Amino acid sequence: MIEPEPICEPEDATVENLNDAVSRWENSVRSFEAGFDCSEEYTHDLFERWCLHGVLNGFASRNMAVPDALKTRIDAADKRFIELTFEVEHHVWGTFDIYDKNIFWYYYRWPVK
Repeated sequence: MIEPEPICEPEDATVENLNDAVSRWENSVRSFEAGFDCSEEYTHDLFERWCLHGVLNGFASRNMAVPDALKTRIDAADKRFIELTFEVEHHVWGTFDIYDKNIFWYYYRWPVK
């Protein structure tokens, strides 16, 4: 299994960076609600969840707590994303690379619309 290069170095794990990553993910989820003209739009917006994943990893590596308000926003955006998508067997990138489905769960979902 592979893991993409981290988007956020541990020293970049700040509340400000996390808030920005959450906001970008929330915006992507709103665009998922509107639907897509092509799969590249979807995978481009899905990249924002990977960025958020990287910032969260930075917090974990520094043993920093994620503020409750941001946890709530992440949970709400993830929940809405799950409602707008369905689980697929192969990740959305369509390559032979294997990503851990438990870690990169968001790569294994496709839009209902």
